[in-house]
Amino acid sequence: MTHFDVIVPIYRVQPDLVEECLASVRNQTHEDWTCWIVDGTPLDWEHYETLSQMIDNFTSSDERFRLIRQDFDQYPGVSGARNQAIEAGDSSWIAFLDGDDWWFPENLGWVDEDLQDSHPDTVVSWTASKVEIELTSPKGWTRKSEHIASHFDHDRLRQDLGHGYWFIMGHPPMTSQVVVRRDRFTEVKGFDQTLQMAEDTECWIRMLGSPLESQPTYRFHQIDAVGGFHRLGDNQTINGGLQTSASFNATDPDAPDRDSAFDRFSTQVRSVIGSQHPRPDPNPPNDMDADYWAWLRTASGGIGRSRFLMGNDPNANQVDFDDGRQIWV
Repeated sequence: MTHFDVIVPIYRVQPDLVEECLASVRNQTHEDWTCWIVDGTPLDWEHYETLSQMIDNFTSSDERFRLIRQDFDQYPGVSGARNQAIEAGDSSWIAFLDGDDWWFPENLGWVDEDLQDSHPDTVVSWTASKVEIELTSPKGWTRKSEHIASHFDHDRLRQDLGHGYWFIMGHPPMTSQVVVRRDRFTEVKGFDQTLQMAEDTECWIRMLGSPLESQPTYRFHQIDAVGGFHRLGDNQTINGGLQTSASFNATDPDAPDRDSAFDRFSTQVRSVIGSQHPRPDPNPPNDMDADYWAWLRTASGGIGRSRFLMGNDPNANQVDFDDGRQIWV
């Protein structure tokens, strides 16, 4: 049976959402875990006392819950929050869960069962996520939808050694459904604390290693199950360069301007990925057929967030674009 360190970063998350999140950890059918709650919420936040008391109810009633106060000087942002909590634990496998998401009771059990049979080179694994999107336009109308994310076509997706690097670059799994192997995470020095967006994707591809460079490459594994629930919307956790997602609350006077902050964060991501990760070559690696390589190069453009960050059009059969979003110059 696998013991997991569960990492839950919190920054001004509504107390009822955090309670739902932590209760979902407590209700796991797989009971061998330690949950590290790393809280960076300002002490003068209007809901801080309620949040603090609620967290105390969990830590005082179940010793598997541990609270850490985020050290912003040494561990800034959501990357720092996760890194700080990970350093406090010692489990061989690390599971991530943001404070406004939650798991179905079987999630860790499914992951544990899968890890028993997975390839020894597997360093990143995940379950799918049910996603709820609720956005309010400046004109006042609200759009709400649900879909399943982080579950990709097995007929097309090969989980072969080295191939996942390009796929995950364009189609990153939801962080709250990801588990990683501690030794490899430590080897690549964890999350990049200079990034305020896509820090998770950038970490996963470093863990997998590039098949185009003379370095070891590792495997990922997609678990065929929906393990959790993820929220996207106006009331999602604010980061502003602090915590946790790249969504912003337009009704919050302290929130950064959405467009300018997103531009700043995405420029930052493109700079890091463009300088530290190799550009896909038009010619396939020796062990890959040309059709599959062409698909992977297109897939690295991704959808949604990743399409914007990578500067690639998912409908095109190339990765070379000359607009301002181009990542490799």
